[in-house]
Amino acid sequence: MVGLYESALDELSAIEVDGKMVHPKIIASTATVRRAQSQIRALFNRRDVDVFPPPGPDIRDSFFARTHSTNDSNARQYVGIAAQGRSPKVIMLRVYLALQGAAQKAYYEAGGPKAESNPADPYMTLLGYFNSLRELGGARRLIEDEVRTQ
Repeated sequence: MVGLYESALDELSAIEVDGKMVHPKIIASTATVRRAQSQIRALFNRRDVDVFPPPGPDIRDSFFARTHSTNDSNARQYVGIAAQGRSPKVIMLRVYLALQGAAQKAYYEAGGPKAESNPADPYMTLLGYFNSLRELGGARRLIEDEVRTQ
């Protein structure tokens, strides 16, 4: 059974305008737009579907993101860390230390502060995502303690 609550809520939210039933506009977010039409039909029994942003003429350019070759000078690379059986805080600290060391090495290999066109970030910026303020606070405390002891 698919869309039991969604279809009931859709019917309860509909109003009659000029003798015609008008249903609310549904805006949804999904990680993939594959089979969006069939999913929306199964959940809400709606046939009219618009995907935003619409797919562009080029698969490598979706308006929000562009795909670049890893041969490009400023192409980004993403890495996932899977360390089962280890403390997430210790793994995070080790990964952050390795990334900061690599950033510092790249900065000095590109000429350091003397090079005007150094592509490396002189501030060694590191961005972390956390699921809660509690996790963020724990990570901050761990990093501050590590910096103080070094």
